[in-house]
Amino acid sequence: MERWRKTLLFREYANSAGMIPELMDKYAGASPDSYMRMSRQYTLVDETLRYAQAEDEKYHTGLSVTYLDKLKSCAGAQELSKCLQELLNGLEQLNSQYTTNQKDRLAYRIKKIIEENYNQHYLGLNYISEQVNVSTSYVSKVFKEEYGMGMVEYMNWLRIDHAKKIMKTQDLTVKEIAEKVGFTSDIHFIRIFKKYENTTPGVYQKQSR
Repeated sequence: MERWRKTLLFREYANSAGMIPELMDKYAGASPDSYMRMSRQYTLVDETLRYAQAEDEKYHTGLSVTYLDKLKSCAGAQELSKCLQELLNGLEQLNSQYTTNQKDRLAYRIKKIIEENYNQHYLGLNYISEQVNVSTSYVSKVFKEEYGMGMVEYMNWLRIDHAKKIMKTQDLTVKEIAEKVGFTSDIHFIRIFKKYENTTPGVYQKQSR
């Protein structure tokens, strides 16, 4: 659920759509209590519509209104899942069509640079500034305005997220994992990991196995 909310936050609606079937199955459908299942389905609908409404206000479209009626008429989890996927894919197309603002494009470029180089030690504010040919202060400002999160915070979240995946599939030391996701120091990695997960990498690694 946390990863899905992150995709919404960063307007990665195609990824959000792809995660819906699993969420409907493992998040909403896992509970034996029918009321809890309905409550969780409502949470998925409510959060999706909240972002759809925000995009409507930004681009002056009526996508959320169109899908509101569809969502109300859905009969069963499978139909609801399909409708949510269609809405999120519609938001992805909407963004592709209307993202013409210079700041939007720049913020998107910065985000892609981080995602493609998160595991490199050289990745940082100065490197990104050189890649997009604007000042470091403007890089930080544009990214924060567009995504509501600092650039370094996003970079760290991405690295920790990938570190968690490695811990579940590979038998590596904490230091090796730190290097693999772009940290120059295992001490720094441990500190950032604890900040995001409220536990140390070592403890998390043992619990994941």
